[in-house]
Amino acid sequence: MMKEREREDLEALYGPAASHAEHKQGDRIRYHLAGDVGEYEGMIIWVCAAGTVGSQHLDLRYMVERDGVSTWPDVVFPADVLV
Repeated sequence: MMKEREREDLEALYGPAASHAEHKQGDRIRYHLAGDVGEYEGMIIWVCAAGTVGSQHLDLRYMVERDGVSTWPDVVFPADVLV
């Protein structure tokens, strides 16, 4: 189970957690990124609620640690998750 401090840190970094989503934190998913022909796999580290970032509205999205990559997590929208 996630510690409260870890949850607070993730929320401060990525925004409020979504209350409902098809996938949840800790799930492994396969996905593609807009404008990229590749397919990737990784683990969801945070499920962001829909909201406004700056002046742009963003729908629900997953922050995903891509397998084999140690940079900033990928932002994956539900439509980009491959079944």
